[in-house]
Amino acid sequence: MRTFSCLMLFSFLFGCNAKQLTNEEAKNLIREKVGYPKVWPYEIYRADAAEATRFLNAGLERDGWLRVLRTQKLGDMGKPLVFFDDKAAKYFLPTPIKDTAKLQIVRIADMDVDQITAIKVEQNSAKVEYTMVYKNISPFAVLLNKPINATQRHYACFELFDNGWRVVECGNATR
Repeated sequence: MRTFSCLMLFSFLFGCNAKQLTNEEAKNLIREKVGYPKVWPYEIYRADAAEATRFLNAGLERDGWLRVLRTQKLGDMGKPLVFFDDKAAKYFLPTPIKDTAKLQIVRIADMDVDQITAIKVEQNSAKVEYTMVYKNISPFAVLLNKPINATQRHYACFELFDNGWRVVECGNATR
């Protein structure tokens, strides 16, 4: 009985010493590892006729974000068909200077961790399920042809080291 009591005391002292992973700590570590909040970029090819048609169909010209040339002379092939209005400039992201005549990168939205929905801890590792939120959604989001306000589940894996929890690669078992 004395051995059992000693074992129970030993396991209590050392078993309870494992540091718990809190929702707030998991959220902060995911943000740090992945770089949230971060910008969702989208490349607009200004000289592509098919892309220009997509912009027209999406209503971006009608809403005053850009203008699309309807015709182009043969000698102007490869030159931009899409020209942005001034109010679109607040959504511009840095674009390589050599490509600005044919390419403009715009912000679709800002992405961030919304909430931690589950934490499963097993010994010195944990698997965390979290949802993303999209903020500051730009008018260029219509080009995605899908809603970006839907909740998306993501997973992150953690390991407990002597100095705390760290985000690690999940391997193949991500769900």
